[in-house]
Amino acid sequence: LQNHATTAPAPGVGMDIVPGDCNLSIFFNPETLSATRICQLMMSCWQHASGAQARDQGTIHNLQVSYGGRSGPDLEPLARQLSLQPEALVERHMQAEYRVAFLGFQPGFAYLHGLHATLQAPRRQTPRQRIPANSLAIGGPYTAIYPAATPGGWHIIGSYQPGSLLFDPARDTPSLLRAGDRVRFERSC
Repeated sequence: LQNHATTAPAPGVGMDIVPGDCNLSIFFNPETLSATRICQLMMSCWQHASGAQARDQGTIHNLQVSYGGRSGPDLEPLARQLSLQPEALVERHMQAEYRVAFLGFQPGFAYLHGLHATLQAPRRQTPRQRIPANSLAIGGPYTAIYPAATPGGWHIIGSYQPGSLLFDPARDTPSLLRAGDRVRFERSC
């Protein structure tokens, strides 16, 4: 729905659509567009967007990551918490194809759906004051990469070996990952 609504808006319609976990936020000027008209536009988009089209859209990103060691200090403790060997956690994490559900928390921070149920874990009880940029993490039902250094409470299992910055305000599209994109993790050499 979000892909269709943003790529095929009605002529002259000024609105911003921001995807969330299970919703779309629609921002518009009520002086130029009524809530009724927004509902009509969204219903039209809903009718024209097919499930197959929605699944097939989005860029595929194969991201190089390293797991464990200094770049993944929570890999072994998280594996113990989940009753897994660290290598089994890594293998399951790499087997999935993730979909960018939405961006939030900080610019370029993509919440990735598709984390295997056996890898889901609540956030850390005590957040860290500083998570390094490019840290690969698990938090609840999501996995993500921190695009910049920040405080955070997710389990750090590795790091992204950037071929491209996750967020670069100088790019035409600042965020490398966008809602609907697909992500696969590959172990870097």
